[in-house]
Amino acid sequence: AVIALFVLSFTIAFAQQPSTIAFDAALLVENDVEIKTRLTGIIAKIYAERGARVKKGQPLAELDNQDLKLGVKKAEVYLQELKAEYERAKSLHDEKLLSDSEYDAKRLSYQRVAAELEIAKVEYEKSIIRAPFAGVVGERFVKLGQRVVEDENVALFRITAMESLLARIFVPEEKLGIFA
Repeated sequence: AVIALFVLSFTIAFAQQPSTIAFDAALLVENDVEIKTRLTGIIAKIYAERGARVKKGQPLAELDNQDLKLGVKKAEVYLQELKAEYERAKSLHDEKLLSDSEYDAKRLSYQRVAAELEIAKVEYEKSIIRAPFAGVVGERFVKLGQRVVEDENVALFRITAMESLLARIFVPEEKLGIFA
């Protein structure tokens, strides 16, 4: 989908002809997107301003995420605890000192908490708004302290990739013969 459009005129000089011919053209940007939040929260940090060049994955802004950081830390500690219990249960099970059902319960608890840790990490990552591709910040709509909501259709930034511009040249029909 083409979003941004720049109209300009330019001149083509031909080696075989002493004159030049002017044509109108439109420069089209293929990658131009509005960045929205994937999580509800309060904007705590803004890293990119209008006109800034950004790399793919570079943070643009960050929500207040102290609770999410603590959630990851809590899940990591709980996972360590359950890993130790699971390893003890495995050792006892291998020696036939622990029933299959008790061993399975420890193993499944460990696996469940490992999955919960991954979910906590994903939620934390959602609190950091990142550039989806390298480009230029065309607009910054968000303000420090602003409350943003996950399902609202409110843009925080507009990013435009300036590397791949397409030129659409408008040639009058009577001038088509010069290209043959």
